[in-house]
Amino acid sequence: MLLIGFVWIFLGMAALFLAKPLVPGTWEDTGPAACMTTCLGAYLCGSIAVLAMEGPNAYGPPTIAGTGPGILASVVGGAVGFAVYIYDARRRIEV
Repeated sequence: MLLIGFVWIFLGMAALFLAKPLVPGTWEDTGPAACMTTCLGAYLCGSIAVLAMEGPNAYGPPTIAGTGPGILASVVGGAVGFAVYIYDARRRIEV
């Protein structure tokens, strides 16, 4: 689970750098929010994937078989969270 957690952090850091060119406005308004939504999406998707593979009684780190899908689900969830934030931020600017 530690490796999956580092993926969440790396996705959040990437969102900090990608938010500025994709969303107009000051970085202070877009960067931290993009980081948080990306990390939240990655966390939820990765955790649900590991929970689905390991079951509700599997407390502790996932097996090696659960790590790969957990990382993949985290990347997908982070990308979805970042895309939703970008969509929302641009929609707010147009209104």
